[in-house]
Amino acid sequence: MKINEILSDKSILCEIGKRIQTLRISENITQAQLARKTGVSMSTIARMEQGFSVKTDSLIGVMRELKIIENLDIAFPQQEVRPMDLINYSEKKRKRASKQKPEEITNNWKWGDEK
Repeated sequence: MKINEILSDKSILCEIGKRIQTLRISENITQAQLARKTGVSMSTIARMEQGFSVKTDSLIGVMRELKIIENLDIAFPQQEVRPMDLINYSEKKRKRASKQKPEEITNNWKWGDEK
């Protein structure tokens, strides 16, 4: 199954769990061995593989042990500085996103002397 925005969060968690389980089995590692190597409980490994939500640090530990941690760089690429950012912003680095500005309200009001 391809992971995309159409899938529900639960479906994505289940797919990630299946992929982790498949990779673990292909590496010939038991859940107990993976738990011992990562410092994560065996029940957490089982819950992860069943598609339940787990803590991010548990997922990172499992990804590191299964040697797929580099995939996080694909999922969350480092933002490059764009040339327009250098022109538009001073030396301050943005720390927050700004509020969305409401779209301009079209005003049909007229003075009355227009033709």
